[in-house]
Amino acid sequence: MSDNTSPLVTAAWSFLVLVVFLLLWEYGPGWVGMPEFVLPPLTRVAEEAVRIWQTERLLWHAGITALEVVIGFVLGSAMGALIGYALGVSPRVEAILSPYLLALQIAPKVAFAPLFVMWLGYTIYPKILVAILIVFFPVLINVLSAMRAMDTDMINLARSFSATRMQVFRMV
Repeated sequence: MSDNTSPLVTAAWSFLVLVVFLLLWEYGPGWVGMPEFVLPPLTRVAEEAVRIWQTERLLWHAGITALEVVIGFVLGSAMGALIGYALGVSPRVEAILSPYLLALQIAPKVAFAPLFVMWLGYTIYPKILVAILIVFFPVLINVLSAMRAMDTDMINLARSFSATRMQVFRMV
């Protein structure tokens, strides 16, 4: 069955869904007797957003958070790449570290945030550590998969031409 609706009709329906959602947000909790502290009306949320924007330096704090995310991303990527490379190069390192990495990977990353705050205080470090944990495993798994997918014949060919380990890493 093909859908022959025009883009204008689709846009109108999308807009209608948005309007219904916003109206339900504004008036729905009051209709069912839900307290305002559970789900405040849209107008209260908008007023508070404007207040925060004007008085509490929202952009400054957003910039700090962005910096923490970037630092965590860079460090997590570097650590994931280095450890993934080490696991791919050495089966012994993989056998030793795999149980610990698996245990750390299956744990919910958000569960570590309160521990990091308790250990390190309310500073930049717990936030960076959570970002590192989130980024670390996808990078590690991709680098390890790439290491395992390398053609051993190409590696042996490069070594037969007296390529160093770094040359094999960079060229192959």
